[in-house]
Amino acid sequence: HAHTHTHKMISLLSNPQQMNMGIKATLFLLILLLSIPFLLLPLLTITLALITILRNYFFSSSSSKSWSTYNSSLYVGRVSHSRHLPVKHSFSYPLFFMFLDLDEVYSLFQSKRATLWPLNVIMQFYEKDHLKNGEGLIVGSEKKEEEEVETKNDLTIRIHRLITEKTNGKYTPSSTQKIMLLTHLSYFGYCFNPVSFYFIFKEKKSDENFTKENDNNNNNNNANDETTTTVVKDNDNETEIEAIVAEVSNTPWEEMSCYVLHPHSMDVDVVKTGRTKKDKWKSMNYIFPKKFHVSPFMEMDFLYDWTFWDPFTTTTTTTTTATTTTPNNSKVAVSTSMISKSTNDLYFNAYFEIQRKNNNNLSSSSGIHPLTLATQLIQYPLYCIIIQIWIHIEAFWLFVKGVPFIPHPEGSETAASKIIASLMIPFFTLKEWLGGGVDDGSSKGSKED
Repeated sequence: HAHTHTHKMISLLSNPQQMNMGIKATLFLLILLLSIPFLLLPLLTITLALITILRNYFFSSSSSKSWSTYNSSLYVGRVSHSRHLPVKHSFSYPLFFMFLDLDEVYSLFQSKRATLWPLNVIMQFYEKDHLKNGEGLIVGSEKKEEEEVETKNDLTIRIHRLITEKTNGKYTPSSTQKIMLLTHLSYFGYCFNPVSFYFIFKEKKSDENFTKENDNNNNNNNANDETTTTVVKDNDNETEIEAIVAEVSNTPWEEMSCYVLHPHSMDVDVVKTGRTKKDKWKSMNYIFPKKFHVSPFMEMDFLYDWTFWDPFTTTTTTTTTATTTTPNNSKVAVSTSMISKSTNDLYFNAYFEIQRKNNNNLSSSSGIHPLTLATQLIQYPLYCIIIQIWIHIEAFWLFVKGVPFIPHPEGSETAASKIIASLMIPFFTLKEWLGGGVDDGSSKGSKED
């Protein structure tokens, strides 16, 4: 048998054409095996979307909502990052978020007859992916209280408690105020959010303001505040935004921290009316100190300057016959800048603008329609993993350009951060041996309007 095997090998080596055919066949099989998951994921996604549509058409009660009546929706667009100091570096990537009405999350994703079942098997919303530090959480002391405590610990109520805590009890959203969460879902079992935003909108009351001057009941408490927020009023350009909770995560430490943005919040220094874009698109501007280590290439000594354009700004149109007011709820835009406390220089800006995704080919045009969601997921099936890959690619280019590496100020380490640190040792050694990084450079990327 050994002699026969040796003879076959000699014969194969003596016939290059036959050997090339064998190599090509092996490569073809290898490529086919590697591509099977990428072929199956779109097939699985579209199949689950079609089942979801058929299930809702044939088995949902007549009282259930149509797709077009949901506030929750997919929003798509682009995000750009521009670093100005100590080197120039910029990039732009496609972006999509889910903009979820927290009052609709249970019926869409979590109930026994969830509207998006079975599509929600591969794209799901989990409350455990948010407020990971236990913000606003109540712990029951007895087992008999567990069910009651679970009800009291849903995400909406926890956001209410967090805002109450950060404003020293001066502001608590009412049960009738709308909360919309801009976030990524868990796609195929994995979720990562560099940042999520909870928008708390004003109640529909006439001439309602949320400035400190209108809160006369708490004037006696102002003297006891350790910090003072500067509020600049501009009643003609007020937005529908009452407050915002920014939920920030870092890489690779896998930590999370929340900033409450409201005139009474201890997190914020300045609250004022922001820039107005075309079509009278109004915004709110918040300035506050950075308190959470996010990037290993950025120090802590910065001020955040964040601007949020109102997703529900109303647009007034006047014609010769009538004046109409319509909500401009089809777009969301956010600008986040980092300004040095010591030099007042602009170091960094990130900007995204996303638009409600509607499939006009559907009879029920909606950004929550299963085919709309499935189409987006087919384009980016493992989007949260893709985000992580993009983050690490850009981090590598910052390293190459000579941006100093900033260790975690509190020495926090995770398994992921330890692995990355070990992998980076030879690169740091090489960089030190070469005597520094590459000179200042830049790359193209879209910028804020």
